[in-house]
Amino acid sequence: MHFKEKSHIAIIGNGRWGTILSKYCKEIFTVREQFGNNPIILENVLSDKSIESVVIATPPFTHFQLVKRALSEGKNVFCEKPLSMRYSEVVESGRCASENGLALVIDYTHTFSLGLKKCRSFIRSSPGEKVFVEVIINKEENREISVITALLPHALSIVNMFVNLRDVEFKEEVFYRDRIPVECSLVGKRIKVHTSLRNPRRFLVRVKKGDICVQYNPEGRNGWTIIAESFNKVFFKQFQDESNNLREAFKFFNKAIQEQGSNIETEKGVSLILEGLERRVLV
Repeated sequence: MHFKEKSHIAIIGNGRWGTILSKYCKEIFTVREQFGNNPIILENVLSDKSIESVVIATPPFTHFQLVKRALSEGKNVFCEKPLSMRYSEVVESGRCASENGLALVIDYTHTFSLGLKKCRSFIRSSPGEKVFVEVIINKEENREISVITALLPHALSIVNMFVNLRDVEFKEEVFYRDRIPVECSLVGKRIKVHTSLRNPRRFLVRVKKGDICVQYNPEGRNGWTIIAESFNKVFFKQFQDESNNLREAFKFFNKAIQEQGSNIETEKGVSLILEGLERRVLV
């Protein structure tokens, strides 16, 4: 029996997240090496024709230029979120991937969750029209990082699973620590989002449609409970192992490579909101 050789991939970024991504990437691809963000090394990696794909796990402000260069060299790209805070740069990246027949996947980890996909299927099959989505993502973090690039993109990508981000209106409230945004809330008629880097860890997704409410919240280290209810009557309660989201993400990337696919539409919606927030609140 003939087995197809695993495709060769390079990990660009040797920090904590790059190391985590490398672990799951190795299950599907042949990882040539994990590289730091050294210009000379990067040049050699990106010009190496034997490397078919790259994983980009560098600081957010470097993503767009690296994605653009990798695509121009004919490489499929799996990029840590967000690709860019600029909608025009996201569109340009998507167009470059499409024109060159390449895969471009952004690592919105929670959108690959089997549990959240079950919630989405249940909501779509439920009666009613208007959908309301609430997402809370909190974690205590002492590093000098912005909640708008660290947590808010994840929350927005989850919202986009149920409501098109282009269709939502909201008012934002942002709190700072040493001029760095550490807490951000978005509240509107269809969404309620709260992300914080100064509160104890919490993750909750609640989606309402008509009389139906689906709640998705943690239970145990790697598990989540899905509860669907109406007028306090529980339709089902299901435990879902959520330890394999990154494995599902790389399965999606592998399929995207074969079919020249992408999840760029999610990134377009996220970038529109991030860019607007940057103009209004990142002073």
